[in-house]
Amino acid sequence: MWIRNTSANHGAVLLNCTLANKGKTETVIARAPAKNGKGYPNCEAVLINCRLTGISPAGWGPVDGDVSNVHYWEYNSLNLTDDQPVDISKRHEASRQLTNGKDKETISNYSTPSFVLDSWTPAMAPVILSQPTTKTVKPDESAILQVKAASIPEAACQWYKDGKALVGETKPALAFRKAFKANDGEYYVILKNSAGSIQSRIIELKMTN
Repeated sequence: MWIRNTSANHGAVLLNCTLANKGKTETVIARAPAKNGKGYPNCEAVLINCRLTGISPAGWGPVDGDVSNVHYWEYNSLNLTDDQPVDISKRHEASRQLTNGKDKETISNYSTPSFVLDSWTPAMAPVILSQPTTKTVKPDESAILQVKAASIPEAACQWYKDGKALVGETKPALAFRKAFKANDGEYYVILKNSAGSIQSRIIELKMTN
């Protein structure tokens, strides 16, 4: 990242993210603009509960001039490979590790979208990333019909069989521990949130002898 926020707004906040550098050479999380301390005195990049790999031990790139408004902050950064805490012993001197004691309120604030986005609440109608697929199974075999979707806020799910809502089937995965003939039919799922709704394609669960 190359952060250029103003004093009136936040920079980049990464919550529960994965930062994976696949290159042969380690890289940094962010670097300050060349005019940091002059034309771009503010620079905010905050990582909370992120998992890292391929990142330089220093973590952050060089910072020139005044660093009083540089927010290179981390909380609970873990290694992607083993989920152990990242070695912060060589972190850039301009950076800061947040703690759940004195920085509890800061961590809570930066984990809240409305705080970072100045009370603006983003919304996105559900988008299906992976459609359920037709399954053919033998009696007493297990089967899973599944949909993957993205939405803001999280969408509610409702599965249907032959056009009728299935009571209690409100998760992205519709599981059959032991399928039997009565499960034969056409299935689809509707995902809905405050921003809109979408229906998956219709697929079949087929029983075979």
